Amino acid sequence: NMTDDGAENYVKDIVSGEWHLFDSASKELTEENCTLEKTSFFFERMVDGVPVNYIRNSYLPYDELSRPWIDEDDNFHEAQCDVWDNESLTMIFCSGTLQSFQHSDPIEVSDASDEALFLLPFDEVKDIFENTITMQIMTEQEYHLPAVDGISFCRYPSVDAQSVEMTITKVQLGYMRVREGNSSTEGSLIPVWDFYGTWNSQEPAYADGGDEMVIDSVTMDRIGVPLLTIDARDGSVVQRVQSGPSTTFPGGIGECE
Repeated sequence: NMTDDGAENYVKDIVSGEWHLFDSASKELTEENCTLEKTSFFFERMVDGVPVNYIRNSYLPYDELSRPWIDEDDNFHEAQCDVWDNESLTMIFCSGTLQSFQHSDPIEVSDASDEALFLLPFDEVKDIFENTITMQIMTEQEYHLPAVDGISFCRYPSVDAQSVEMTITKVQLGYMRVREGNSSTEGSLIPVWDFYGTWNSQEPAYADGGDEMVIDSVTMDRIGVPLLTIDARDGSVVQRVQSGPSTTFPGGIGECE
């Protein structure tokens, strides 16, 4: 079976640039008397030894100009610029044999700045996270749907949750790409802290695929979905994954990609 080190060595031979394994996940596939192990590997690009932090494409935010919207007078507005997806590199092996390889939206890094950046001490960043995460949970509810069979595809519990237990599994300093104006082809890499993690809550849900609402244990443990992103330069909260427009929080000013 393919190991994490083996996958990193494998990707070096088939994709240019420097890559680092962000995470991997394995599961057994059993059919009759045959059992195979399927392993998925998720990679992030490195730029001079610094990661461009991985984030699932399906959870990318939309820039305010890259989606249609309706104003206060119920007038419909078309999107004014294209959605711009993050780079993604994923490999899937089945019992050691490459089964799937996907490299989407590759980026090319150029014009590195020689400007010295001051980054906030992590203790300050940690305080901003602790002061902001509760407010973030309470305000990001635009498209939150009841969970089905105890699994949530939203980044946060609903405001109706009776209790919430959140666990931070990984905090990573790396780059995040931001647009250059309304461009869908050029942008900049800025340093951010990404707080990845999981949560479990007791809240209204549809149980067993039925129509009846019950109080259920709901979880979110999707790989590559930051619970919060903080700009490492000034401590502002970045709306890296969002459903609604940018919002101002106690920890800083929310920004859109």
